[in-house]
Amino acid sequence: MNLSNKKIKIGVFFCVCRLKIKNCSTLVLIIGHGVYDALITVFASVLL
Repeated sequence: MNLSNKKIKIGVFFCVCRLKIKNCSTLVLIIGHGVYDALITVFASVLL
């Protein structure tokens, strides 16, 4: 599974969370996805 597929699955997960969690706005969804992408970069650079 490459990184692109993982991002799509995480995006779907965040969208489901947005629908299930009250008071979860699109801005929170965007920020959460950005933080997750940044953590992937940090972990990849540290571990590889």
